[in-house]
Amino acid sequence: MARYWVNLGSWDSIIDATEDENLREQLEKAQGAMESLSNSVAHISNLIYKTEDIDDAKEVFKEAKKALLDIFGDETETYSIELEITRQPECLHCGNMGRFSDSFCSRCGKKLIPAENIKIE
Repeated sequence: MARYWVNLGSWDSIIDATEDENLREQLEKAQGAMESLSNSVAHISNLIYKTEDIDDAKEVFKEAKKALLDIFGDETETYSIELEITRQPECLHCGNMGRFSDSFCSRCGKKLIPAENIKIE
């Protein structure tokens, strides 16, 4: 069964590097919105939503884009560049989910279906 990861971004470093108080407020609001959609955190505080349902992943992606549009308006693309949906590598032979850097299954050694970025229109 496939697993999809919606990357909702890593906001801490952007917020820490921002000296403009108004922009900092917007970034913190965006971080809060992404945290409310997230159900997991990957390394280095990257907010993630993981699901086995592609329609669920697409819905969360759309909600994230809408939240960023509401916060940043015309500047949305500047801050939503990290938003993406990726299908996790998977073994068709045994069903094991691989790491994103894996080419072969750690359980049975068969070739994994590679990670794939899902395009959203």
